[in-house]
Amino acid sequence: MKLKRLCHQQKAKLLIGADPKLARIVGADGVHLPQAMIKQLPAIRAKYRFSLITCAAHNVCVARQAVKNGAMAVIVSCVFPSSSTSANAPLENCRFRSFVKKTNAPVIALGGINENNVKKLKTACHGVAVVSGAFNATTKI
Repeated sequence: MKLKRLCHQQKAKLLIGADPKLARIVGADGVHLPQAMIKQLPAIRAKYRFSLITCAAHNVCVARQAVKNGAMAVIVSCVFPSSSTSANAPLENCRFRSFVKKTNAPVIALGGINENNVKKLKTACHGVAVVSGAFNATTKI
């Protein structure tokens, strides 16, 4: 609930990962689904009617399928080098821009985003998502 208040104070959206029931309980803006849950997306959309559903996509074909199944946007990671244990090799700016162009869908960047590199993404995608950056009070994204 504290994170929800913080997000709303910052005019940011709060998505709960992979748990639409918890997202509904918390009053989150929506739910973010891992790539493995893309096939469940239409049923989740029908049951919970979130204003925002995103899906992880690790390649262009999956991104297109997610949008076809009802995702409002796809979240692509890892864009920049990240210390996250789940981070893949970073796409970096040039490969990320190519991914966005080929996807033809709203793309949100995730991974290694900070106040030093976020400006590189300003014209490349529809938005950015942060995990650890949300808890760093000195980061201004």
